[in-house]
Amino acid sequence: MSQATAGGQLQGDITEIVTVQDNNGSAQVTIPADAVDALDIEKGDGVLVTGNEGDRSLKLKPSSALLD
Repeated sequence: MSQATAGGQLQGDITEIVTVQDNNGSAQVTIPADAVDALDIEKGDGVLVTGNEGDRSLKLKPSSALLD
């Protein structure tokens, strides 16, 4: 079921385990398709990755959302 909705927002929760892959020395993960569709992320778009000291998680946000 698609999570897409107008305005680039998730309509439901997304929880998925993805595998980290090697990409010429960098770590690479795939963003689930439902999240890509819902957040209007396209190939070549920037994604902001943040994490706070002491955290054991990262947050992803389309860089276009910074302009909102």
